[in-house]
Amino acid sequence: MTRRHPVSGNFSPVRIAQSGARFYRGIPGPIRVLSVGVLINRAGGFVSALLALILAVRGVSAPDIGVALAVSAGFTIAGAWLGGTLTSRLGSRRVIVAAMIGSALVTPALIPASPFPLTVAIVCLIALLNRAYVPAASTMVGSLSTPTQRVQMFSVFQLAFNIGAAGGFALAGYLLTHSLTALLLADAGTSACFAIAALRLPAGAPAPLPGRRVTVPPASDRQTRSKIRHDVRYLVFLAGVALVALAYTQYNGPVPVAFRDHHYNLELLGYLFSANAIAVIVFQLPLSYLTRRLPVRVPLALGGLLIGGAYLPLLAGFTVPLLAVSVALWTAGEIVYAPTAPTVAAQMSNARSHGSYQGALDVARTAGRAFGPSLGVFAYSAGTSVPWWGCGAAGLAATCLFVTAVRPGRSQRAGDESARRLVDGVRPGAEGT
Repeated sequence: MTRRHPVSGNFSPVRIAQSGARFYRGIPGPIRVLSVGVLINRAGGFVSALLALILAVRGVSAPDIGVALAVSAGFTIAGAWLGGTLTSRLGSRRVIVAAMIGSALVTPALIPASPFPLTVAIVCLIALLNRAYVPAASTMVGSLSTPTQRVQMFSVFQLAFNIGAAGGFALAGYLLTHSLTALLLADAGTSACFAIAALRLPAGAPAPLPGRRVTVPPASDRQTRSKIRHDVRYLVFLAGVALVALAYTQYNGPVPVAFRDHHYNLELLGYLFSANAIAVIVFQLPLSYLTRRLPVRVPLALGGLLIGGAYLPLLAGFTVPLLAVSVALWTAGEIVYAPTAPTVAAQMSNARSHGSYQGALDVARTAGRAFGPSLGVFAYSAGTSVPWWGCGAAGLAATCLFVTAVRPGRSQRAGDESARRLVDGVRPGAEGT
C-alpha cells in the first residue's frame, strides 16, 4: 500500500490556496466590490460607533449625551426603514451612493463647535444616512447569490463588515486622543470612498447573458412590494430577530455594570470582546461551508438559542470563567446566526420586494439593539439575575418563532426562483458595470 506524501494531502498548503482562489473567483464581482466598500466604510465609521465619546470630548453633559444617543437611535431605526423602502423603488446602487455621499458631506459639519440642538440634528442625520445603505447592500448580496450560495456570500459580507469594524476601533482610539477634526474627516473620507466604489455596482437587475430570456415578475409580485404587514410568517420571523438582537446586546448593558459591581478590571472585559471579534472573523466564513448544507431554519434557530442561552451560566455566579463561557456561547451563536438571517429575508421575498424585506429585517435588528442595553440595565436594577433569565427566555422564544415561521413553503420557493432570475444575468466573478 502506497503512503501519501503529507504535502500532497487534502489539507496541504497548496490545495488550501487553490481552494481559496477558486472560492474567491466564484464570488460575483459586485459582491467583491461591495464587500471592499463596506470594509473601508466600517473602518472609518467613527461617529456612529463612538458618538458618546465624541460628545464627551466636546464637553457635552452626561444627560445631554443620553438624549443625543436616544434620539439618534430612533433615526438609526428610521434609516433602516428608509433604506429598505428606497431600495425597492430606486435600486441598491443609487441608495448606497446617495447615502454615502450624504454622509461624506454632513459629517464634516460636526467639526466646528455648534449649539447642542444643531449638534443633535447633525448626529441624527448621520445616523440615518449611515444605516440606510445596510438594507441596500444586503439586498444586492441576496439578489446576486444563488440560493445555495447565499449563506456563504452573506458570510463574506459579514467578514468584511467585521474586519472593518475591528480595524476602525484601533484607529479611532488614536485619532480621538490626537485630533477630533482628523477623526471626522477620516469618517467622511471613508464614506466618500464607499460611494466611489459603489459606482461600479450594477444599476439595477443584472443584464441577461446573450441568448437568455428575461422573465418579468407577474403583477402579483409588484403588488407585494410594500405588503410586508400581510406576510404573517415574515412578521413572526422579525419578532424573533428583534428578540435575538435584544439578548445579544446585553454585553453593552448589564454585563459592564455587573463587571464594575464585582470590581473586575475593565481591561479584561475588553480582551473578552476582542476574542469575540477575532473568533467571528476567523471562523464565520469556514463554518458557512457546513451551515449552507442545512435548512436555513436550523442554524437560525441554533443561533438564537445560543445567543439567548449564553447568559444563563451567569446565574451560577458572575465569575471570570463563567463569563468566558458566556462569551464563547454567544460568539458561536453569532457565527451561525448572522449570515443566516438576511438569507431568510432573501428567500421569503421576491425580486421586487427584496429591498423592503431586507429593510424590515434591519429595522427589527436595529430596534432590538437600540433598546436592548437600556432594558437590560433596568432589569439588572430590579434584580441581578433578572437580565440573564430574560435573555434565556428571549432566546427560547426566538427559537420557537423561527421554527414556526421559517419552513419550506411557497414564499421561500418564490424567493429562490426570483433570485435565480437575477443571478442568471451575472457570471460568477464578473465585475459590475
